Amino acid sequence: MIAGEVILKHLVAAGEAKSKNSKLALLHEAKNDSDIKQVLPAFIQQVLDPGYNYYMTAKNIPQPAAGDGVGVYAANITGLLCLLQAMADRAYTGKAADNVVATWLHQADSTHRWLFKMAIERQLPGKVGRTLVNLVWKDLIYKQPYGGCKSWDESMVAKRFDFPHVVWQTKEDGMTLLVDVDRREVRTRAGQDVSKQMEDYLKPVFLTFPQGKVAHFEAKYLDDDFICMPRPEANGHFNALFKSNRPMDAERIELVLLDLVDAEEFYGYTRATEVLASRLTEMESAVCDYNTAKHDLITGWPDVTKVYSAQVDSLEEARKLTQQEISFGGEGGIIKRLDGVWKSGKMLSQMKMKNEFECTLVVTGYKPHSKQAGWVGSLLCESLDGDISTYVGSGLNEEPGHELNRTLGFAPFDGQLVEIKAEKISKYNALDLPRIMEIRHDKVMADTGDEVRAAYADSLAAGCML
Repeated sequence: MIAGEVILKHLVAAGEAKSKNSKLALLHEAKNDSDIKQVLPAFIQQVLDPGYNYYMTAKNIPQPAAGDGVGVYAANITGLLCLLQAMADRAYTGKAADNVVATWLHQADSTHRWLFKMAIERQLPGKVGRTLVNLVWKDLIYKQPYGGCKSWDESMVAKRFDFPHVVWQTKEDGMTLLVDVDRREVRTRAGQDVSKQMEDYLKPVFLTFPQGKVAHFEAKYLDDDFICMPRPEANGHFNALFKSNRPMDAERIELVLLDLVDAEEFYGYTRATEVLASRLTEMESAVCDYNTAKHDLITGWPDVTKVYSAQVDSLEEARKLTQQEISFGGEGGIIKRLDGVWKSGKMLSQMKMKNEFECTLVVTGYKPHSKQAGWVGSLLCESLDGDISTYVGSGLNEEPGHELNRTLGFAPFDGQLVEIKAEKISKYNALDLPRIMEIRHDKVMADTGDEVRAAYADSLAAGCML
């Protein structure tokens, strides 16, 4: 058997195995197979590592066809790996990329076409994912740490937070960049490796920031008047750089430092011990050293600041700061315990604070579920006069007997009044971050567009929600 056939055989067998232990045993067997031990981990990395983005989906793979000339890559596993790497590096774009892929598919057999589609879909057979793979090949796949926040109802806040030993920070709204200073590695929130694209812009950070640290930045981009662009527009500039190496003006990049974490703790190699209070001091020092070097050595560096922080004595004070931030056009705030230790996952020592309002809309349509036939993916909910119109999928579930069960199809929802919580009203008269709370059997009429706007205005005046 050729290498591609052996790889496919092992991966399909592991995917079909019923238990985790069986999958691990089969993956270990594949790891020790002398015919593929060199190329198998390289292929798995191409499939699972979010650093690779091929800018092609299974829906738009070109049909196998003879191209204008001889294929660029051999129709075997080695050629497939080279092809995937070239696609990830954007060596070919547009029609040129289609031609190269179509030619390779024309020359490849069904096994290698299957492997190609597996890579494009970013999924191994069955439930074989990064966790299992990293147990067999240690740290083969980059696992994105998540430093998220968790919200509670107000009655729990006093139990979780020891005022006044609490810091309030602005909730920044930009492009997340996780920068490993030692490795000179840069990842996005989704884990995409953008080290090559950001290398020139972040050299000053690598030069001045302390070794052994991972810096969490929110990257923003300034307009011609050096005012921060709205996030979608700013992220468009960064994405253009990531996809096509479209250059950016370094002096228009603003990096807001949100955290500075010991690399060993960030990747989970050692147990986290460093509390927020000490990290804030390190952050202040790192930004100060950067700006001193920027002033003394060179121009053309990105602007680096530390997230605005203020110690607060009470929840009421934190609410006022959050509401002030929202009134200035910001997203809101985050409160953090000073003794909070950084960890990957839901951080119980942090809590988001943002605006939220409620309204009642009527269900007038739906979008089907993308993977399950007959299920509801999201509901089209509208105000009484149709002025507000938004699709909502959050809040639906698959629980038997629950009135928000999406598996029963659209009929149970058609014409129902639903209570919705949302963060704000968008410029397109839709709701931002909406979620369905319940079906309002006690109401007979949906809110009008003006009533929805009034509810939103009242929420801004009354104060933020937890």
